[in-house]
Amino acid sequence: MYQALYRKYRPKRFEEVFGQDAIVKTLKNALQTGQITHAYMFSGPRGTGKTTVAKIFARAINCTSIEKGEACGHCSNCNISFSNNCIDIIEIDAASNNGVDEIRELKNKVNIVPSELKYKIYIIDEVHMLSIGAFNALLKTLEEPPEHVIFILATTDPQKVPVTIISRCQCFQFKRITEESMIQRLKQISKLENFEIEEDVYRAIANASGGGLRDAIGLLDKITSYKDNLVTIEDFYQIQGSLVEDDLEKLTTSIFSNQPKLFLKLINDFVESGKDLVQIAKQLLIFLKNKLVLYYTENKKMQYDEDTVILLINKLNKRLFDIKKVDDSKTYVEVFFLSFMHDSLKQKKPMLDEKKEEPKNITVEIKNDNIPSSVPTVDDKEEISLQIKEMKNSAHHVLSSASKIELNQVKENWKKLDDFTFDSHIGYVVCYLMDGTLCAADKETIILSYEYDSMIEKILPSLEKMEKVFSQITNLKKKILLISNDTWKNLKQEFIRCKQAGIPFEKKDSKKSETEMISKESPKQDLKQQEIEENDNILALFGDIVEIK
Repeated sequence: MYQALYRKYRPKRFEEVFGQDAIVKTLKNALQTGQITHAYMFSGPRGTGKTTVAKIFARAINCTSIEKGEACGHCSNCNISFSNNCIDIIEIDAASNNGVDEIRELKNKVNIVPSELKYKIYIIDEVHMLSIGAFNALLKTLEEPPEHVIFILATTDPQKVPVTIISRCQCFQFKRITEESMIQRLKQISKLENFEIEEDVYRAIANASGGGLRDAIGLLDKITSYKDNLVTIEDFYQIQGSLVEDDLEKLTTSIFSNQPKLFLKLINDFVESGKDLVQIAKQLLIFLKNKLVLYYTENKKMQYDEDTVILLINKLNKRLFDIKKVDDSKTYVEVFFLSFMHDSLKQKKPMLDEKKEEPKNITVEIKNDNIPSSVPTVDDKEEISLQIKEMKNSAHHVLSSASKIELNQVKENWKKLDDFTFDSHIGYVVCYLMDGTLCAADKETIILSYEYDSMIEKILPSLEKMEKVFSQITNLKKKILLISNDTWKNLKQEFIRCKQAGIPFEKKDSKKSETEMISKESPKQDLKQQEIEENDNILALFGDIVEIK
């Protein structure tokens, strides 16, 4: 019967253990000096050698002729401990034996002396799966263990183990196996098994295994079963349901350039061709991480916006578990990335760092480092508040001279801004403009409204740049006034009241009442006719924005 590679090449001696040098050295020194304690805890990611090292250590503890911290393999105790029939080295799976009764039974058995060896050793795997009652029962045994008993607890989740248990153990933290150590071991096995494998495949296996050597060897077993001759990187991608680098680049570009249709088409094509979306998500994480590493370490230019890449890596990393567990991973992945693209577009932050279109008439030089990022001082805040107040007053005057013709002209040219949202130099300024709602325009000025005054405070320091960029893109030289949506709503209502009442819409004297102004500016007999004429003007100016009753 065929034996899986991870079982066939499971280390039987400390010298065969890869990637855990510090732990191996400590345990070997303890064996040589005789400093053996009654309880150990091995914690760390799966597939990193916890149970394997526990078994090697258990055999070495019982060896009667230790050689440089290794079991000799020849003495009577070694012959017994290396056999499959050894009854003094007991391995317990806590995932399936996690109740109080099982641990109480263990507690009764520990008092029985070893049958053949010097020590009776209990290896409890996935110990964090024990119930609270079981932990309490185990604690009593750990507090006062018989001299002939040693416990080795192994877990992938040490934070779920009570502190009272941990404090009674000598703890060792197993680390993920490095890529180089993993590749070295895979090459050794390939040589022994006469496998023909391309160099790139070893690194791809190491990346896909997440630091677990057992998973890496299992993957090696899988891909070598696929082909009898040379295994290529394309074979690896095919078996894993992964993407080649060109497909990864296309997928990444569709996300960061906000192309949902292209993204959905790519995902659909991948699924139909048998690709695994979990593997694709993992690949995308590694792909983006590698780009960031090259960007920071080798100053290699990155096509995508750095902050947005980091944001996606963090969000995707948090959702990997959900992608694995949901029933419909395709829908989940599609909604996740569409939501990410929507949020990024809503923020209007340029996601691509390259220029999509470089217009000839744009000569203004604006760098991203000019974006105001520091917190305004008290004086700055007072000045900004004053500017906002002045713009509210100015908007009052602009509205009195605004016209539908001017507004339509601005709207027609406004579309040109779309081509510059991803421009690396002026994109953020264009996004500031497009975040606003175009309200009104006269021959010299346009009014933009924003949801909150805080948004205006943020972009106000860039107002001069906004005017310059707007002018050079649209060829319309106009000043820009920034007001809140509430201010615009009140201004609009006041405009309608004044027009219906026949009052000139200008900055009113607060000492004069509206009644006085009506009586002074408009005779009663002319009010009805004026109302009809002015309503026509209101409709001409606002179009469908305002309903006149």
